[in-house]
Amino acid sequence: MIRWVVENLSIEDRQFKNSKMELMESFKVEDLKQMYHLHDPQDIYDKSYMAKFAKQNEEPFKMIYGWRVLENEFKYDKMGMYPVASLVNPHNYASSMLCRLYGLLNNTKFSIEWVPLIDACVNSHIMNWATILSNNLATAISEYRQKRSTSIENLPPFYLSAYIMDAICFCTMFPIMGWKWTL
Repeated sequence: MIRWVVENLSIEDRQFKNSKMELMESFKVEDLKQMYHLHDPQDIYDKSYMAKFAKQNEEPFKMIYGWRVLENEFKYDKMGMYPVASLVNPHNYASSMLCRLYGLLNNTKFSIEWVPLIDACVNSHIMNWATILSNNLATAISEYRQKRSTSIENLPPFYLSAYIMDAICFCTMFPIMGWKWTL
C-alpha cells in the first residue's frame, strides 16, 4: 500500500491526492504537529542557551541519573564516552540521532558534553521535529520518484513507511469500523 501511494498519487503541497483531487494523506508541518502532538521549539541552541543550561546544571553527569537503564552499570570508557544503550527511551534515540546528524561513525557512544543537547532534543526545546520530518519525507519521496523513473529495481525507504501510514490514517475516515484518528 505504501509503495502504491508513493508511486501513484498526485503530491501537491506535501499532500497526496487521488485522481478526483480528494485528500488521501498529508505530511504538512501543521498536520504532523497535530498528529504527533509536537510542540514548536522554545529556544535556540547557542552560547546563551549553553550558559543558561550550565548555570542550571552545574554537574551535567548528575542530570543523567534519571536517564539510565541500570543505576550501577553506567560507566564511561577511557575517552570519557558513555554507552547509548545504557540510556532509557527517548534519550537513547536522541543520542543515536545526534551521532548520525553530526556524522559520527560510532553512534553507540556519547560524550558528557552532549547532555545539554540531548536534553534539549528530547524536550523539544530547540528541535522543530514536525519541520524536520516533513522535509525528510518530501526529500525521500522526491528522490524515490526520481530514481524510480530511471530504474525499476527501487524500493521506497522502509523507515518512512510508518509515517506515511500514519498520515493516511490521519486523513482518512474508516466508516465501516466507525473510526477516525483521534487527537
